Amino acid sequence: MKLTLLFLLLGLLQVSAKTFSQQVTLSGQQVSLEKVFASIEQQTGYSFYYKLGVPALTRKIDIAVKNAPLTEALDHCLKGLDLEYKIIAKTIVIREKEPGAPPAGLKLIIDTPPPFHGRVTDTDGNPLAGATISIKNGKASATSSADGSFTLNVRNGDLLVISYVGYDKREFAITAINEDPVTITLKRATSQLDQVQIIAYGTTTKRYNVGNVSTVKADDFRNQPVTNVLSALQGLVAGLEITNSSGDPGAAVKARIRGINSVNNVRGILVLIDGAPGNLSTIPPADIASIEVLKDASATAIYGARGSDGVILITTKRGSAGNGSKIRLDAYNSLTKPTKLAPVLNTEQYRMIRKEAFKNDNITPNSFNAPDLFMDSTIHTNWTDELYRTAHTQDYQLNFSGGNTSANWYLSGGYRKEEGVLQGNWFQKRANVRTGIDARMFKGFNVGGGIAYTNANSNLYSSSVSAMIYYALPLLPFKDSQGNNNLTNYFPYYNPNRQLTNYNKANTGQLLGNIYMNYNIWDRLTLRTDLNYQVLTGKTDIFSPTTSNIYPSTSNSGTYSYSNSKTLNFEPQLSYDKNIGEHYLKLLIGGTLLSTNANTANIYTMTPVNAIDDMNTLGSGSVYYQNYTETPYRFNSLFGRLNYNFKSRYLLEAVIRRDGSSKFGPANQFGNFYSFGAGWLFSEEEAIKRLFGNGFFGKLRASYGTTGNDNISDFAYLANSTVTSRGYNGNNTIYVSNIGNADIRWELTKKLNIGIDLGLFNGKLNFTADYYRNRTTNTLFSQSLSYVAGYNGFTANLPGIVENTGLECALNFNIVQTQTIKWTTQFNVSTEKNKLVSLPGLDKSGVGNRYTYRVGQPLALNWGFVYEGVDPATGLAKFQDVDKNTVIASYTPDWQVLGKTIPDFYGGWNNQFGYKNFDLQVFTQFVSGIQKPYNLFSGIGDTYNLPTNVLKRWQKADDITDVPRAAVPGTAAFNINKSLNQSSFAYSDASYIRVKNITLGYTFSGQLLRRAHISDLRMYLTGYNLFTITGFKGDDPESGNGFVPMTKIYTLGVTVGL
Repeated sequence: MKLTLLFLLLGLLQVSAKTFSQQVTLSGQQVSLEKVFASIEQQTGYSFYYKLGVPALTRKIDIAVKNAPLTEALDHCLKGLDLEYKIIAKTIVIREKEPGAPPAGLKLIIDTPPPFHGRVTDTDGNPLAGATISIKNGKASATSSADGSFTLNVRNGDLLVISYVGYDKREFAITAINEDPVTITLKRATSQLDQVQIIAYGTTTKRYNVGNVSTVKADDFRNQPVTNVLSALQGLVAGLEITNSSGDPGAAVKARIRGINSVNNVRGILVLIDGAPGNLSTIPPADIASIEVLKDASATAIYGARGSDGVILITTKRGSAGNGSKIRLDAYNSLTKPTKLAPVLNTEQYRMIRKEAFKNDNITPNSFNAPDLFMDSTIHTNWTDELYRTAHTQDYQLNFSGGNTSANWYLSGGYRKEEGVLQGNWFQKRANVRTGIDARMFKGFNVGGGIAYTNANSNLYSSSVSAMIYYALPLLPFKDSQGNNNLTNYFPYYNPNRQLTNYNKANTGQLLGNIYMNYNIWDRLTLRTDLNYQVLTGKTDIFSPTTSNIYPSTSNSGTYSYSNSKTLNFEPQLSYDKNIGEHYLKLLIGGTLLSTNANTANIYTMTPVNAIDDMNTLGSGSVYYQNYTETPYRFNSLFGRLNYNFKSRYLLEAVIRRDGSSKFGPANQFGNFYSFGAGWLFSEEEAIKRLFGNGFFGKLRASYGTTGNDNISDFAYLANSTVTSRGYNGNNTIYVSNIGNADIRWELTKKLNIGIDLGLFNGKLNFTADYYRNRTTNTLFSQSLSYVAGYNGFTANLPGIVENTGLECALNFNIVQTQTIKWTTQFNVSTEKNKLVSLPGLDKSGVGNRYTYRVGQPLALNWGFVYEGVDPATGLAKFQDVDKNTVIASYTPDWQVLGKTIPDFYGGWNNQFGYKNFDLQVFTQFVSGIQKPYNLFSGIGDTYNLPTNVLKRWQKADDITDVPRAAVPGTAAFNINKSLNQSSFAYSDASYIRVKNITLGYTFSGQLLRRAHISDLRMYLTGYNLFTITGFKGDDPESGNGFVPMTKIYTLGVTVGL
């Protein structure tokens, strides 16, 4: 014992020798001890350790010392106070004096363990802020600061437990205690249950999340040759329905999370890129690290009205420390062609049916009523073969990244050019640049931000040209006598070459900047602020020369449109978390201040026929129509979230949010929304552990909450006036276009979600299932008025109820995971159903028309005549009237529901294989139970070309077929049969199974790469939209007829890292 005391005294003498060399200067009157201690920390590098709530520590003192030793300065500070200090290593321990305590203070040294200094990092050397460090079987714990550092009083032999969200827990044995900090490295979690999951304003893991959040990693959609990331997500996420509108470059992508919740189906998904509102079409997939899809109330309620239809969180790639600077190039080139083109009649078939139509109606064709039958019958133009081509796409993305213990940085730039599959100079070009930096300024304080800019230029054809290709007669010549595209006007017949002289040039730009600050105020109390600024610009030139019109025209026409939007979004947040034994609490409070100013301008002009066919000449023409709008929008919110975890087994969450929107009148601007969530990790119960073992995971979760919606026109609560140049006698006029309604208020959706998460074989097999029910009331809707009212309409809340339900299932199975062979399979399927539960006075409500909505039916319906086939005796079409009677008439008294436009179920199956250096991905996507139109013609025998299914038409009495006879336009038979395109005959089942993506890659390795200073090299081949199984009678079941069909893409790419 004496020897031990001797060593302790010698150690104190060594510490004292270093302490005496510290010089401190302090000066001030009535200064708090906290500020004095902070000044000493800054001058000496020592840290203070004391207990909060000690009365003597709240005293203010007068002090004046200059270049005094540290111990002398401390004596001055504590003079007259019931406090004492002890210096251990580089920590100054302040505590209350104990009555009768020995002046030497040896008891303090023995009872108080010495401080252990450490630093928590990942395997790349990046600091992990917020890691929890605790002593196993002890009560003391600490949290790592922004630079990963921590201090905890320990003894030799203690076992530290270090945990951090998304990383495997680690135990670290204390074998020596010294002044130098020890670096403790954590590895990323391999189990999907413990990997980081981004949520609203924070992070968690799937294990402890009570909300419904789906995570998609970059590897799940890498190398897909898409412009919009949404296309790459198609079929990957349960509950996320993606539909590509066409195969045009940069074509719009429609996305819905959990179906349609409102009659006012204009609500959209909230997309946040690194926390800032953004657009998925402007960010290249190569810049994305992960994507989270938030679906239920627990996950989205904290976003209030903005998240009412679901949220997609994009986390971009950032720099990392530990491995120096990195350079990476992702490049690929693709060949693109249409997936399928429905066959149409050739010249011989077309002439045969036209002649048959005249014969059936006992009419003699002549050059007036049938000029097409007197054209050159030796011409055989296949317009689809002539105008569709194999297009080329090129995409290059380059990024630089790196970091050190003070900061991480990331810089990327890219270029993409995608050609259209129609002949001509049709394309979309996109250039992008992105920067990001994260800096650790000093202990507990870090800042960061980034700037991203994307610019897209496109030159595209008229959207109607694909339909014209089907209408075009095969006996019209494609080339003229000079070998150029034939632009002759064959009125009334369509010439697609003329339609292709239209053009639609567009330029769009997005600038997105963000700055954040994160400050650890005290212990686990953290302040964070985010400031985001977004600028969106758009310019469109639509030009229609005289050559583009089917009707004789005397002027060119053009439309010039311009838009500009600036959004400033500021979000301060304060969070606090605390472990109290087996209890864990986390509290978040914050706010949103969003301001948007948008303006648009449109000008429609016309020029004489002799003007040069170019948009630049339109300035010399007459302005037929022009308008300008400027709209401010303000959106302010307060929100809070409380998470509670007991024994890592019982989970509770509560969210509240108050939103204020400038779209409502002063009396109704604010709305309150909330959610409650609960989870039970029943696999942590001892009985379950004994039954299934430690490799089993099971969690039940449920949530209920409300979200709002303000997606209506700005200032709809006020009467709006419009100034137009299309006035009386050439003068501008002002008219009231919308009646104000001061009573409009927030639309409300109540969301219920019940789910289960299961994991088997230590996380190798994971299964998730969710049932949801959303009910929307107070639906916002723009109601139209009769023309005699003199107004277009007004906005109101409908008293009806819309219900939307569904079931989602997802399976992930790591079947084989060895050093040589890997095989992972993912499968998901979703169902969705919605219906209009009630809407009092629907027939008189002015909501759509009587054929738009029906109580008890889904919102998205196809309406029309019910087709009952062909009358064998006459060859005329038969229809069913509203009383279920079969009639042969050109008009039936009522339309009926033919089908719906939302699927019964949809999903995807993704398989990823690996063998040594080879990797293979096979992804299949499917949709079932959806109906789309495929017939574009008005009647068999008309002057348009027709699909080849008309070859099965009725030709003589007693023929049994479902295709009516040919008839001459204008005859009674034709008027009956032309109702086909408004009947069930024109619709086809658009269900399909599509091999969406097959990618074969090879990653090179070896001494040669190392000599060339190449860290990694991978080459790959991808086939996209390779094969489709469908019964759809038109071009493509996804895009439908009348649009450029979806494209089949073959890609060769390379990824190089330096």
